[in-house]
Amino acid sequence: MALDLRTLLAGEGVGDLRKAAFRWIDLLADLGLGLWHVPCLAARDDGGLPLTGLAIDPAFHHGLAADVDIDDEHITAWLKEEPWRVHHAVHATLAESEGDDWRTWPDAYRPEEGNLSVEVDSNRVRHHAGLQLQLEIGWKMVLHHANSRQVILVLDVPTAMSPRAVEAWTQQGEEAWPHRVMTTVRRAHVLGLGPGMNADLVAALPDLPVGFVLHGEDPGGAELGRLRWSDRRDGEGEASFGRLTESSHADLLALLEGPARWVAPSFHFLTSESAHPFDPDVLMPYAVAAHERGR
Repeated sequence: MALDLRTLLAGEGVGDLRKAAFRWIDLLADLGLGLWHVPCLAARDDGGLPLTGLAIDPAFHHGLAADVDIDDEHITAWLKEEPWRVHHAVHATLAESEGDDWRTWPDAYRPEEGNLSVEVDSNRVRHHAGLQLQLEIGWKMVLHHANSRQVILVLDVPTAMSPRAVEAWTQQGEEAWPHRVMTTVRRAHVLGLGPGMNADLVAALPDLPVGFVLHGEDPGGAELGRLRWSDRRDGEGEASFGRLTESSHADLLALLEGPARWVAPSFHFLTSESAHPFDPDVLMPYAVAAHERGR
């Protein structure tokens, strides 16, 4: 089932979003639905485009990870592991005083080859780094719970990015996408790779320790155990992943009756706008249909 983390019903307390994610995974497992497809975890601009392909949305912090214990030693070690973590924390610090859109910042706040010529408040940098470290740990708890319930977690890797994106500010641009892939690897069982990430680009990546799904054509992908986003399958040798592109029960049945290995319609395609995600009866007809067809 595809469901955005933002649409889970959660309380307003610390850790309530994480508990809601556990409960959602439990519901899927209890119904025999073995896969949760999650759109990217990044913050988004007004048009819905990700503001980064690397960091997790800080808006999730209170509900997902504010109760995670870390200390200064953990933050220091975490910052040293990957350069993007420093870039993101510095960007977040500057945004506090200069606004969210780096394109309006003074020229002195635009890095040259990844380096800034001005000093920033190191305490605020460490604060934002600490938020991201807690978010990583909080999300790992969700992933571990999915492991325990044998639910596969598919997480999208963003391709089309906001012009306000942190990677645009650091002047990485499209060159940052391999970093996005390798960062997301640690957060999922299967990656959803978007348009533009074709077979040649994927082949240039280091060996991925997870399965992954590739949008579009991927010649020879089945031989490597890859899946392809599709509403059909071209030949018995290709393993495909069914996507419901229209909000129609008939389209869902067509996918279920086809040869796709997995089918993951959006929760909101199957239900009315007021439907409660934790009502098992809402998903029961889909679960029954999936089981009848051996999915």
